[in-house]
Formats: sequence, structure tokens, C-alpha cells
Amino acid sequence: MKARLAITVPMSAVGPPAANRALGPLRDGSMGSRRSMIALVVLSIGLVAAGCGDGGSRDGSPTFIDTTSSDTWAWDAKDWTQLADVGPSWREFAASVYDGANKEWLLFGGAGTDETRLNDTWTWDGQRWTGHFPHRSPSQRAGAAIVYDAAHRQVVLFGGQGWNPTQGRTNYNDTWVWNGVSWDQLIPGLAPPADLFNAPYHLTASGSGHLAYDPISRRVILYGDDHESDAANCPLSPRCPQTWSWDGSNWNQEHPVHALWSGSLFEDLGSGTLKAWGVDDRRRDGLPHEWLWSGGDWAENERIVASRAPEEQAHFGFTYAAAVYGASFGRIFAFGGSYGGSGYCGGGRRTYEDGTWRFDGTSWQLLTTDHRPSPRSDTYLMFDPDRNRIVLWGGIQTTACIFNVL
Repeated sequence: MKARLAITVPMSAVGPPAANRALGPLRDGSMGSRRSMIALVVLSIGLVAAGCGDGGSRDGSPTFIDTTSSDTWAWDAKDWTQLADVGPSWREFAASVYDGANKEWLLFGGAGTDETRLNDTWTWDGQRWTGHFPHRSPSQRAGAAIVYDAAHRQVVLFGGQGWNPTQGRTNYNDTWVWNGVSWDQLIPGLAPPADLFNAPYHLTASGSGHLAYDPISRRVILYGDDHESDAANCPLSPRCPQTWSWDGSNWNQEHPVHALWSGSLFEDLGSGTLKAWGVDDRRRDGLPHEWLWSGGDWAENERIVASRAPEEQAHFGFTYAAAVYGASFGRIFAFGGSYGGSGYCGGGRRTYEDGTWRFDGTSWQLLTTDHRPSPRSDTYLMFDPDRNRIVLWGGIQTTACIFNVL
């Protein structure tokens, strides 16, 4: 059994060099990660031990020492500015979305250090994080899909995965809406199957990319598969990827002629369309492609076949970078990530990145900045259309490994 030691890190504004790392005071209440592959290295950090993730194993297995941060930064397409030093405790697979009706970033749930599921609700108003304590709330879960439904001016949350030591994992397919004050559960007559949309390994740390708003149909579109899809027999096989739509009160299964494979959905405010972006699992070429949702079907944009992702240009096996579409900038931006060994416990040491990348529709460019967040992986990115900037929060690093005494 693997144990984890969580360490919390307060951040201060930093300049370009990633060299001198001064130690500062510790903040309490952080959470590490359950994976040895994700990481955060900080430029200006505080460093004090705080509790083991599962109580500390003594069976000779390793204890992973994680360093987490809860700082918040803003990107204006030219440079980074630090906005806050503290925020919610870091977690992976949280549901994260910009709430256009209330003009704030909404963060819900996720998985803590020892896979403990959370159901706390936080909002960022552009200046500070606020914790909410509504009377009703979805149960503890990670990997829930979430989106802002512009037609009904509310946030929609679907599904997720619960976990406890005795029962293991539980997949959900319930539907909730957030009105800025409280959560309300809706009971539609039909719902997408839970097993198709709730495997956390589908997701980035920033949550699900499988739910987005379609401005043309004015409906929410949900896409998913269970990573065991029967590609050879699609569209006849029941294990094909599925597309569903939400009209504000009911889910309806769509039946596109062309199946989408492993795409992350996003609303392109520039063109007023719903698009999907990602690597096509069937081709095995490792190159990202773009699809358009139109008229109830997925159509690939043959003109957009990008060069390899920034991590593959720089280093082989660079993973857990965060990316977001900056609508007013008309570009996709990515930050951070890690590459190298699988961790400190026999897999070799990993290296963590603080690079900012921009995709111009054809290729990725590494940008030069005067300031930037510290190297990290599994951070969260969100585009704020009201303040015309991208906001970054949190991150993690597995910094060391200690083998427990038998």
C-alpha cells in the first residue's frame, strides 16, 4: 500500500530564472496526489511536512512526498501576474468552469491525497477565492463533467466517480445545476449511462473536457466512451463513443454518422461553434485533430492537423500539462507539465516545466515571458471572458520517495 506525505506551498511572484528557490513559511490544509507521475516544483516556496495520505504504510512500500500549491495567476496573452497566494486545497479531477451568469470561476469536488473524494464548492471572483456551504450539494466525487449553459444561465454538472475504502468506486449519472448560491438536483426521464463518462483516466487534472455548450443549437453537448470502445463495429456496437444533448430539463441521445474519438470539447466564441480537439485514437499518429459539431454530426476539419503537442516537441513523454482555449485571443494556450521518469520510487526522477505555449492553428510556439508561475504539473486553467484573461490555479509535484520500514 502506498502512502503519501502532503506538503503545502505558498507562492510569491517570481521572475524568469528557475534557479534560486528561497524557503518561506508553510500554509496548512493542502492535499497531495495519488500518482507518482504528477508534479510541482516551486520557485519561492514554504516547506513543512503535514500528515501521510493513508496513514503511513509500514510494509516496505514507498511513501510519496507531494508538494502542492494553491496560488492563482493571470495571463493576458503577453505575461503572467500573480493574483493570490492561497486558495482551495489542491485536488485532482475537480469540476471547473467559468460561470458567465455570476462572472466567477466555479470549482467543485475532486480527489485528495489518498483518493478521498471531495464535495466542497469554491468560487473565484477575479480577486479572491470564497468557500460556499450550500444546504444541498452533489455527493463527494471526482471527474464530474461541468459546463456553463448560456441558454439557461446556469452551471450544469453531470456524473462523476465516488470512492470509499469499503465499497470502492461508484460511478454516477445524476444531473445538478448551480445558480450562484446553491446546488439543485434535476431528475430527467433519461440520462447518459454512468459507466461511459466517469473514468478519471479520461480526464486532465482540470476536469472533464467532454461537456460543452453548443451556441448553434443552444444545447449542452456531452461526449464519452469507456476506453474499451468497439471501433471495428461502430456505429452498430453499443460500445461506440456516445454523444448526448441537454436542453435544460432532459438528456437526449444523439446519433451522429461519424463518431468522435478522444476529443476535448470547447465552445469557439470566435466562430460561434462547438468544436472538439484531440488525438484520434484510431490513427495512432500522435497528432491532434479538430472536429466541428454541426447538424447533429461530427465533421473533421481536414485543414487543421497540428504538429505534435508542445511537450512532444520539447521532450518525449512530457505529460500533465494544462491547456485552455482563450476565446478573445483566438488561440489555445498550455502551461507546465512534467517529463522523464515515472517518479522517485524506482522510476527515475521527473523534470517539471514552467513553459507557456501557444497554438496558432498549425503549430505550437514556446513564448517568452518576464514572469511566470513556478514549474508544476496538473494545474488548472480557465478563460475569464469578462476580464479578458486566462487564470491559473494550483499544481503539484512529487518531490521525493521514502521506503517504509517493515
